[in-house]
Amino acid sequence: MSETYTPDKLLAGTEFPALTKAGTLLAGQSLPRGAVLGAVGVTVPATGTGGTNTGDGTCTGVAGKALTIPEVWKLTCIGAGAPTAGAAAGAAVAGNTGDGAITATPTVGTGAKTGVYRAVCIEPATNAGKFTIEDPDGITVGIATVGVEFVGGGLTFTIADGTEADFASGDSFTITVAAVAGNGGVFSVVGSKSGRFADASVGVAYANERIGFTINDGDTDFAVGDTFTITVTAGAGGLKLVDKTAVDGSQNPVGILAEAVDATLADKPAVYYETGIFNRNALTLADGTVYTDIQDALRLRGVFLRDMRTL
Repeated sequence: MSETYTPDKLLAGTEFPALTKAGTLLAGQSLPRGAVLGAVGVTVPATGTGGTNTGDGTCTGVAGKALTIPEVWKLTCIGAGAPTAGAAAGAAVAGNTGDGAITATPTVGTGAKTGVYRAVCIEPATNAGKFTIEDPDGITVGIATVGVEFVGGGLTFTIADGTEADFASGDSFTITVAAVAGNGGVFSVVGSKSGRFADASVGVAYANERIGFTINDGDTDFAVGDTFTITVTAGAGGLKLVDKTAVDGSQNPVGILAEAVDATLADKPAVYYETGIFNRNALTLADGTVYTDIQDALRLRGVFLRDMRTL
């Protein structure tokens, strides 16, 4: 097919032949003659989990240049979010001889561990006494004196003397420090064709030169070995209005629609110019896409644009 000029002034010269090619305009579009087309190279990517993840977070916002390449991306948790120390609760162990008490809500500070601390009487005395304090790992973090504020192991509390019975050897208390979810983690990023890239952090938008996404924290923290996969599969090469923000291949122009096509309800055959010289002022592009975004790519395919205005 060859034209010199047309009433709509879409074609703008004869120095280079205007050749056409048949294709399929994908459903959901009604495009006029002069619409710049891109060919879908991949399908919308599917994101899934490994099936047995401990964490219930999600992976969203997949985008990037790599989505023009069919491949499988695997995101694997290599560093789980470490729980932090939350509120503490002190309590007497049943069977104590002494009727003294421990601070009900000890202050939790830097260095506190999650789990159960133990305070055991090692030196009873009249209206006094001393207790050894062990952290959840069984490490002694200090000696507490009855009636004196104790600071150690990340905790601050006081063991008070009772009113009727003194403490005896072996009397004990527990301090339970609750765990607060770490809300974090680190995932490796590996493409089956592109290879490994920099690691991704949970809760932080990730992007490299090929792919982008965000791993979102959930109610339950991720554990080492949790995974996500992003599967990008080959598309059928159907035609869409070119859009520089697309990630399915249609951001790359392949030609210019030769005749209007209404594919609102179903895929429809379409004929497009794959070479020729065209008036850039007669083109139709997606909102936000301008001719300068696609002119270089078109030129490489043998499609040239001129500024030809209607007087």
